[in-house]
Amino acid sequence: MKAKKVTEPEKTYVSQYCLGTLYLKQFLNSLPKDIHVSHIAWRATLRKGRQKLAIPEYLKKTGITSASIDSAPTDIRGSYPLISSKEGFLFNIAKLSRHYQIPIDKFFVVRVTLMDRGHTSSISFKRMYKQIRLPNDRRHKKLVLGMTKHDGKDHLKMLAKLSATKITCTMMKTERTIVMCSEEVAMR
Repeated sequence: MKAKKVTEPEKTYVSQYCLGTLYLKQFLNSLPKDIHVSHIAWRATLRKGRQKLAIPEYLKKTGITSASIDSAPTDIRGSYPLISSKEGFLFNIAKLSRHYQIPIDKFFVVRVTLMDRGHTSSISFKRMYKQIRLPNDRRHKKLVLGMTKHDGKDHLKMLAKLSATKITCTMMKTERTIVMCSEEVAMR
């Protein structure tokens, strides 16, 4: 009887710089002064939940015990090119917040392109999930703004100013594909 040949699993390493996902107002206020937003796409969603309906006495005799209705969620999306003034942009978001009755902390960044002061380097990020392995080996998905592209020579300097973390994922292929990620802070 022949023993099965045990093969070493195939491993592939993939790295990506990421920012933490902050709500839109927090994100804009956390940007360093020499980094500007050249394009931003945002979204706001508010789920109002379930409302209980009153049951008339004559219907209670039919055996009904409860009645409720689900209200439709409010979902607004927007895109804004070249923010010249953070205050002006946040003022417009506050107007939308009041009009649609969605708290301003429900607005979040979907995609953003950042530029340095001299317009020599730019970095683009997109909202996505990363599967991170915790120290006790319980994996969870972490919501991040992952870097999708960069232009210019000073993008690493910009990443350090933004306090970006580098998430490295190890993909192993045995019988199934397994993905494990770890993160580290970007250095200059």
